[in-house]
Amino acid sequence: MEIKDIIMKTSLWRQEQSQVYREFLKEYLAEGYDFKEAKHLAKKDTKEVMEDKLDFVEELWDNTLDDLD
Repeated sequence: MEIKDIIMKTSLWRQEQSQVYREFLKEYLAEGYDFKEAKHLAKKDTKEVMEDKLDFVEELWDNTLDDLD
């Protein structure tokens, strides 16, 4: 794998993370939380969502490798 491929994948991951964060932030602000609390909650929820996505990808990868054997 070339460095540009790694950078592109990292960039796509960060873009998705930013998008998820912005969605949570907007949601919390719309619910009436102040900006500081909304940021805190959005960061926490974003971390959980991204961890779940990573777990899914790892599980999918493992299952695919198992199927190839």
